[in-house]
Amino acid sequence: MLRPETRTASIAALAAFLLVFGGLTAHRVFDVGLPTAIQSALVWTGAAVVVTAVATISYREWRFIDCWIVALGPTLGFTVNLFEPFTSPTGATVALSVYATVTAAVVASVLALVGYTIGASVEGVVEVDDRN
Repeated sequence: MLRPETRTASIAALAAFLLVFGGLTAHRVFDVGLPTAIQSALVWTGAAVVVTAVATISYREWRFIDCWIVALGPTLGFTVNLFEPFTSPTGATVALSVYATVTAAVVASVLALVGYTIGASVEGVVEVDDRN
């Protein structure tokens, strides 16, 4: 049986994956044509949102694995979408899928570590009040 935090983290990660993957796929399919500077700003903003979300749940004393699961959702959506145009019906598809998954896991680990450290540091300084 999953802990309630793990279940919530899994649902949040799935929702974030669908949102990021769907949004980026729509961007590519409909050829929106945003300038590179705006695309870069969106990626950095997304990373900041993920770190903020992880810091918030870390502050609420969730385990690191739950924080990592939350960070994995959007990063997996981003990396799968990033490598999707390069897939072909050959064996390269499997290799790129593995590469996208490993890349997402590494990026999620970095974002989760940064967010977890921030959240745990703030939680160590500020007393958590769960009465509200």
